This record gives sequence, structure tokens and C-alpha cells, in this order.
Amino acid sequence: MAKRILAVGHDAYRAGAQIVFLHILRWMREHYDADLSLVLGVGGAIEADYEKVLPTTVLRPFPEPKRRLDSLVPPAVAHRRRERALDRRIDQLAQQPYDLVYVNSAAAAPLGTRLAARIGCPSVCHVHELEMSIRRSPGERRMREAMDVLDGYIAVSRAVEDMLVEQFDVDASKIDLVHECIPILPTPDAAAGARVLADQGIPPDAFVVGGCGTLDWRKGPDVFLLVAKAVARRHPARPIHFLWVGGEPQHLGQLEHDLERLRLDGTVGFTGSVPDPSPFFARFDTFLLSSREDPFPLVCLEAAAASVPIVCFADGGGMPEFVENDAGAVVDYLDIEAAADRIVELAADEDTRLALGRRARTKVTERCSIDVIGPQLQRVLDRHARVLH
Repeated sequence: MAKRILAVGHDAYRAGAQIVFLHILRWMREHYDADLSLVLGVGGAIEADYEKVLPTTVLRPFPEPKRRLDSLVPPAVAHRRRERALDRRIDQLAQQPYDLVYVNSAAAAPLGTRLAARIGCPSVCHVHELEMSIRRSPGERRMREAMDVLDGYIAVSRAVEDMLVEQFDVDASKIDLVHECIPILPTPDAAAGARVLADQGIPPDAFVVGGCGTLDWRKGPDVFLLVAKAVARRHPARPIHFLWVGGEPQHLGQLEHDLERLRLDGTVGFTGSVPDPSPFFARFDTFLLSSREDPFPLVCLEAAAASVPIVCFADGGGMPEFVENDAGAVVDYLDIEAAADRIVELAADEDTRLALGRRARTKVTERCSIDVIGPQLQRVLDRHARVLH
């Protein structure tokens, strides 16, 4: 009989780990001989996408509806009520037999291990986080406690594997290294890329340096601006524009404050949230990963799939494992001047830029395609599943 696997996600926000999870679940539904169900702790923007793939239970909607007189209930009482309601939902879910709980992210580990304990089956966590993501989380204590009782761990990069061993004292023999993945699609339409850049007021002859993601400290949007300023000081022969795709409106005001004082207005832009970033990737000439910490970012894989070389920082996560010396450039951690130098060099040497971009697409196809990673994940889950029927 097919294995019964309960997949558990923290939420349905539009972010890297959640999107990778969606890719994986689609692949598993089509290729894996398993009976799959999904539980999400909280809903969100891509909740409907999950529901199209698997039967989905959302424990708490997002945003949670406000009730009348909520302000009159002491916070401790409200918390106890929420926990009791959650316990009842978990008890209902645990009535079904499962052979494995597959947990997507350390953030989901408290819920996943709670479910596995009630069901009486093993649990495996796909860890997409690094140290600062966990340390800055309000649920850090519960995450650390949950990580202690997992039966297996899937690390998305060697940087994550090292963190698990060094920061969580995980036995290395319990960790499987499986990189993040994307479906490899045809190279995006260049004409669509030209249109979206024209909408941003970027001239067609500009060399475009892309960034993408949320605008929190970890992702380094301030570093993105500093590299742009360092590039401007070099007075490159070809106009170089920087464009960051995505991000939350509440953070844009802070960045506009810096943009004005750095006198970068007109050469650096932030699009805010967009439903489909692929047309932008089609027109990027280079991708700058400005992150201080990023386990194995999906946006870099998407850039590579569009034949865009990547500039990133050493010791900032897992991307140097992919870029190496043939798919872009790896510079010292937060070395603004070195990053600017590499970008100016790429803008002046089209043959090298194109060769690095072609190699990036080849590498992402060979190493990080969902068709390559899916079977690797299946073997890990098969090894941990306890078949009960």
C-alpha cells in the first residue's frame, strides 16, 4: 500500500521556503507513490495554490478575524483559548494514521513534532533557515525544543548542515543535504522583460542589476543601495541601473530615505510586491544577492534559469556553493567595493557575462531542477517512513 505522509507548513506566505514547498508537493503528487495530505499553521497569499495540489487544512486563517470584545480578554486567557482550540484540531488530525510527518522549515517544527507525537510516527524537517532567522524569531525557544526531537533533517545547503551540527548539536548522520529546487521553464520572454523595465523608466541600453525578495535586514536591501553607490562612483561607461523586485510597502519609506541622501534616485528602483517576477529576470544582466544570510535562495536559482550570472557574498549562506567560480562571482562578506568591481567588469565584458550566465543555467538544470531534487527527497522520506499498515 502507498505510504501515508502528512506534510506540514508554517504558513502560506509568498516567500522562498513556501514556494519551494509548493514545487515539491506538486512533484510528489505526480511522481511519488504516497497518500499525501497538507496542514498549514496559518493561511496566506498562496493558500489557494496549495489547495489546488493537495487536501489542505489551515489551522488559523490569515489575518485572524477580530472578534468583538477581544480587547476585554486578558492576553494570557486569549492565548490559553487559542492553544486549547489548536489542541482540539490536532487531536482531530491525529485520528488518521500516518507513516511520516514531513515538516517544511524549522518554523513549522513545533507544529510538526506535536502532530507526530500525537500520531505516533517519525518526523523529518526540511530546514530552510540559518541562525539569524531562528534567533530573530519570536518562536525561537519552541523551534529549538522541536528540533531536538526530530527523527531526521534535510539541509538545503552545507551552510545549513553546519548550523544544525554546530548550533543545534544535531548528529551529522541524521542530516541529508538536498539543495533547493525550481521547475526549469523555457527562458523568459525578452520582450516581456523589456516592457516591464520600460514601465520602471529604465532605458533599453542600460545594464540592469537585479535584486529580489523581502526587504528585511537579512536580505540586505541597504547593502544593495551601498553597492549601487559604489558602482556610481566608478563612472562606468555603460549606464548601470539597479532594480529590486518585491518587498513590503512598509519598508519602502526607509529605503527612499537612503535613496535620496545617497543621490541614487533615477538609477535604483524598488517595484514592491509583484505577482510574477519572471519578466524582470528575463531582462536582468546580473543578479546581486545582497543578503547577509540566505540558506540557498530561490531567487538566485530563478536568475540562473534565466541565464543571469550571480554576484554574492562569501559566508552569507549557501549560494557560494552554487556560484563557485563559473556562474558569477563570490566576493568577501559584505565587501561593497569588490561587489561593485565585479558588476562594473561584467557590464564591460559581455562575452564573459554571457558565458557565466549560460553556465548558471546549465548548473541549475543539472543540480537544482525539481526533476533532479524530487527523487532525492523521495529517497530520504522513504528511509524515514514507518509503514504501519
